[in-house]
Order: sequence, then C-alpha cells, then structure tokens
Amino acid sequence: MEHYETSEDREGTLSGVTLKWDYSNGTVDLSMPGYIANVLSKFSHSKPSRPQHAPSKYTPPNYGAAQQMAPAPRHQPCSPPARQKRIPQIVGALL
Repeated sequence: MEHYETSEDREGTLSGVTLKWDYSNGTVDLSMPGYIANVLSKFSHSKPSRPQHAPSKYTPPNYGAAQQMAPAPRHQPCSPPARQKRIPQIVGALL
C-alpha cells in the first residue's frame, strides 16, 4: 500500500474496515460498521413511516388465467437536474 495512507490496530481494523479472521476455514469477513448509517445521514435520508420490504407493490398471480398480464407502465416525468446529480452520488457512495 505504497500509494495510500493507511492505519491499522491490533483489533483487526484496517482503515475503517474490520477484519474477522477464521484461520481454521481459511476465510476472512470484512465489514465497515456504521457505514450505511453514515451514508443515510450524509444524504439526509429519513426513516420511512411504514416499513417497505419490496421496491414495488405486490401483484398477486391470477391462477387459471390463460395469460398473466403485467400492469401497464405509468408515464413518469423526467427527474429535475438536481435529482439527476443526486442519484449517482448516492449510488457512488454505496459501491
């Protein structure tokens, strides 16, 4: 790591990445505790009033129908320029 500043400690943390070694199985688990909470705070994302466990509304299957039809797509207006910049910022923080 000759081109980057790093720090490490004896608890298994390297530059904010926690390393949990399993020597008997030859594996290591990497995690960044608190990272998602920091990203949510950075982008001022508030907790939803109701939990949402799916990206869209569930459409139950119509058993016995000859053909399962998907709902017609709704016309969505284009996002304003400020939002078009915000989405790549959020995605980039999570990649």
